[in-house]
Amino acid sequence: MEHMQNLTKLLFFTLFSLVLIGCNKRDPNPENKDPVYAQLQTDLGAAKAGLALVTDSVNSSKADLEKAVPQSGEYAVFQKRVNDALGAQVYAAQQVRMYEVRIEERRLYVERRYLESLTPNGRKWPEEGEAEAELQKLQLFREKTARVKDTLKKDEPKDVPRGTTEGKPAEGKSSTGEAGEKPATSSK
Repeated sequence: MEHMQNLTKLLFFTLFSLVLIGCNKRDPNPENKDPVYAQLQTDLGAAKAGLALVTDSVNSSKADLEKAVPQSGEYAVFQKRVNDALGAQVYAAQQVRMYEVRIEERRLYVERRYLESLTPNGRKWPEEGEAEAELQKLQLFREKTARVKDTLKKDEPKDVPRGTTEGKPAEGKSSTGEAGEKPATSSK
């Protein structure tokens, strides 16, 4: 009886192994194995979160604008905040749409490459180093957009020719006169 149970287990294990080895079923979602696709999904989530924050900022700026006292100078300040927030909202919405498009492009690319790898003479997928190169490109893109956002936030004078001191105090001179001397006063 024990010999029969061992034989049944061996037969079951053999059949199960053959089924696993013999399966050549196509993966319906090969993009789920792609690290670039996963990174783009992560970036899309961050872009959507940024869009939500900017939308909240737009709403609060509009509420502040409605409460502003006319003819007091507040209205102009709050109007500028609303306009700036609306510009940031447009940029954030463009970022979300860009990631959605790139995700769709990557999904189609991965699907095409996966199907090509299933053909007898097709290229291997994923290729060595291809995913790493794409991930590096994404990292460089994120760093570039971060630098652009940082430079846009700086309150430096704009449209000042290089080498001029417009908007900045001159070196070695103070606002009181030449080389730190006080201006001469006339005594009567």
